Amino acid sequence: VTYWNPASARMYGYSEAEAIGREVVELVTQPEHHDAWRKWFAEILSSQRGSTSFQAWRKRRDGNRIEVRGSIVLMASPDKPVEFVCLDHDLSPKRKLDQERSVLEEQLRQSQKLEALGTLAGGVAHDFNNLLTVINGRSALALADLPQDSPLREEFGEILEAGQRAARLTKQLLSFSRKQVAHPVVISAGRHIASASRMLQRLIG
Repeated sequence: VTYWNPASARMYGYSEAEAIGREVVELVTQPEHHDAWRKWFAEILSSQRGSTSFQAWRKRRDGNRIEVRGSIVLMASPDKPVEFVCLDHDLSPKRKLDQERSVLEEQLRQSQKLEALGTLAGGVAHDFNNLLTVINGRSALALADLPQDSPLREEFGEILEAGQRAARLTKQLLSFSRKQVAHPVVISAGRHIASASRMLQRLIG
């Protein structure tokens, strides 16, 4: 190393005084890869190619690895040994941004799935509520027309009660899908949780 700029010092952790005069392979590559890098550098120097690009993992002073995209540019002159300038670009920030983008994209997909589920639940609840309106209305009319001593009163009462429970369930589904207009009121949390316990058990598991 004959030149070590401030960016190299930040990137690899060696000061200029520590880097100048040392072998670049020793500074920035893992010991088990030293021979392979030396051979590669020798081939570049002997080939006289103007420039070479590469992407590889490099070693910092603290032992951590960083991925870099680099370019080697030969600086040849007749009266001096062949030198080269190595320009390394740290890919870690880009990799981190890519990972963060992947997480955000997955969160967006999950959000879209939940939104689609809410839309489906709302549509089903609306259609089901229309059917329940007919069932509950006819059951109430039948009860009103039946004599008090009719054995069918108990049967129609059961139908009406089941229909009313189903209507409460559709109301909960509409709330879940956010299709219902909200009217804030003071409520008894325990009573409402108890009434929604069956649906909550299915949702929470």
